[in-house]
Formats: sequence, structure tokens, C-alpha cells
Amino acid sequence: NYPDDRQNAAKADRLARSAKVPRALLPRANDLWRKDNPDFHYGDSYKTMNPQTYFEHEAGLVISTAFSSHLLRAHNKNRKLKPIRCGIDKECKCTADNHPLLDKEINC
Repeated sequence: NYPDDRQNAAKADRLARSAKVPRALLPRANDLWRKDNPDFHYGDSYKTMNPQTYFEHEAGLVISTAFSSHLLRAHNKNRKLKPIRCGIDKECKCTADNHPLLDKEINC
């Protein structure tokens, strides 16, 4: 049930769920690396001894860099606005029902 303007969506879905897609690449790469290079580390240090650990470190670095860049761009766009003080400013959207730190008497 894909929209008509997504002609290849059904094909891509079937392919992604098929047996043609490689599975367990990193565990297999680990096995091959250990077999062919038993005395060497894969990455630049002992902290990345095998392909899977190296990939996890690199992917984590890329994700955290992208996330922090996004936060910095958002912060720079909103730098002129003062932070909203929860429970004090009228712009606060918290209520006692959806905020565990607010007393029942306080109403934003």
C-alpha cells in the first residue's frame, strides 16, 4: 500500500526484506580479520581491535557530531530569545498534570 508517486517503494520494500540483502556483515568481517590477522589490531589503536568495534566507534562519532551540529545550529538561530522559565513565564506550556516538579496549585 504505497502512494502512486512512489513507484519503486514496493520493490525496495520487497528487496530489503528478501534473502538477497547481506546480513551479519560485521560479525563475519570480525571472523575473517581474526583468522587472517591474529596478531594485529584492526584500527589505529587497541581500542578498535576488530572491524565491528571500529565501525561502532566511527558511527558513534558521526552520529554525535551530526546531533551536536544540529543543536548548535538551532541554538544559534534562537540565541536572541531568552529561555522560558518553567512555572514562571506565561510562555511555559507545562501544567501540573504533565510536569512532575510542579505543584498542583501552580498553573503556568
